Amino acid sequence: MDVTLAETSLADGWEVTERESGGEVELDIVNAASSTSIDLDADIDDGRMDVNIEIEVGRDFDALRHDDDDDGSDDRDDDRDDRDDNDGDDGDDDSVDSTEGAPEGVSAGG
Repeated sequence: MDVTLAETSLADGWEVTERESGGEVELDIVNAASSTSIDLDADIDDGRMDVNIEIEVGRDFDALRHDDDDDGSDDRDDDRDDRDDNDGDDGDDDSVDSTEGAPEGVSAGG
């Protein structure tokens, strides 16, 4: 089985490792900067191809979820967003529409 990525142009930071042995092919596609990897294992047996694909995403999605200024960093305690509570706790919203810390029975905006 001939598998090659020679025709493929990968984005900067991605590295490909190919291994082939006895009808089995393994491709490891890794981006070290983001700790992301894609592992593809293919096995051909009696004319049937079994493929196993494993994707591991290493980015900090919690930090991205709290990235209020699109710079890729966690903004929960940076004093740059008026909807950010900036008190060092869990980063929940303390804006006027939030009920975080409100007495029981108090609704949003009230």
